Amino acid sequence: MLFPKLNPRIPRIWNITSLPSEMALASTEFVVLRPVGVDTSALWAALRQPDVLAELRQLVGGMTGSRQRIQPTQLLRVWVRDVRRLTPGHAAAIANLGALCNERRIESARLASCRDALLPLLMSGIDGLPAGR
Repeated sequence: MLFPKLNPRIPRIWNITSLPSEMALASTEFVVLRPVGVDTSALWAALRQPDVLAELRQLVGGMTGSRQRIQPTQLLRVWVRDVRRLTPGHAAAIANLGALCNERRIESARLASCRDALLPLLMSGIDGLPAGR
């Protein structure tokens, strides 16, 4: 899971349900959180709670709103519900929803790629699309 150090007032918490086969890279402006014994989706859901986000917003430091940062040590001190206490049913439901969101992001990227490949052909006025696409 990736939590932004920069501008935490904008909730950009990334739930990484599975790592890609290629090397995964991220900005150093993110703190990597790896839950032990629970699905990342459960931790993501706990961090997205309004009371947690409000506390995190109070911990920022910086001169301007666009340059505010939270220190990783401060992030790790914030009280978050213990997701290990979720019932197995609730934990499974949250994990399944996280996996579904990930599948939809992958599908959306695939559809956007298809759109980007086909749109220029359609806009060019060609009467038909090439076979095999």
